Formats: sequence, C-alpha cells, structure tokens
Amino acid sequence: MTTPDISAIPGFTDNYFWLISASGRPWAAVVDPGDAAPVQDYLHQAGLQLEAILITHKHGDHTGGIRALKTAWPQAVVYGPLGESIPGSAPAGR
Repeated sequence: MTTPDISAIPGFTDNYFWLISASGRPWAAVVDPGDAAPVQDYLHQAGLQLEAILITHKHGDHTGGIRALKTAWPQAVVYGPLGESIPGSAPAGR
C-alpha cells in the first residue's frame, strides 16, 4: 500500500490548501482550494496532475479556485457535501 503524502500549500494570509499525493504517482487531490494560483504552482513544480478537488463547504475561501483548476485540469472531479451548491461538483452518490 502506498502511504499518502500530505502537503500544506499556503494560501491568502492565514490559510492552507492541502494537497494529497503519493510518491512515484503522477496524480494528486487538493482540499479546499480557495485560490488556484498557489495550487497550480505547486502542481507544476512537483510534476503532478490534478485528479480530484475535495470541498468541505461552500464558502469562497474554500471554493474560489475551482473554476481555474478545472480549466487547467478538466478531468479533475469536484467532490463536495450533499445539499450545498459547489461549482463543478460531482452528482450526488459519486
């Protein structure tokens, strides 16, 4: 089994976006990307492809980067809580 690598990407002045990846694997997931730019920079520098965006709730400081990340990585699936309007999120049950 591969152990996940969890990296903190600083965002705004007081926040972090969490990136989950695995050594030797080209894919990654990001949690609550309120700003796409630092996430994109990290992914490019690490040579990773974004496959999933995990959203804990609908506030802008957690969802603000979704559109830009989906533009750069259209295959990335957005997962968020049921009953909340999350831009680009997967249908219920996924």
